[in-house]
Amino acid sequence: MGNKLEKKKMILDNLYRCRDIEINNLWQKSTFLGTLLALCFTGYGVLLFSMITAKKEVLFNYNLLCFAICFISIIFSILWIYMFKGSKAHYELYERAISKFEK
Repeated sequence: MGNKLEKKKMILDNLYRCRDIEINNLWQKSTFLGTLLALCFTGYGVLLFSMITAKKEVLFNYNLLCFAICFISIIFSILWIYMFKGSKAHYELYERAISKFEK
């Protein structure tokens, strides 16, 4: 009986540990992608500001750079959404397993 109780406690501890790791990963992903998106927005703002003072011959290059930065930002935003959805799904999976196991 004692061995079975220790095994159940070990399983529950592992479930809590996995859930905590998933929460930690969620915050790390948020920090990483948030920083990259902030850099993209800053770069876009710098390019737009420099377009004001640029000559007409160079504006096409600035437009291409702005388009590239927007495209990169779109990719990072999509990655952010999918990674958060995946982390939330795993977090909810562990929460359901913990609640079922505790009952």
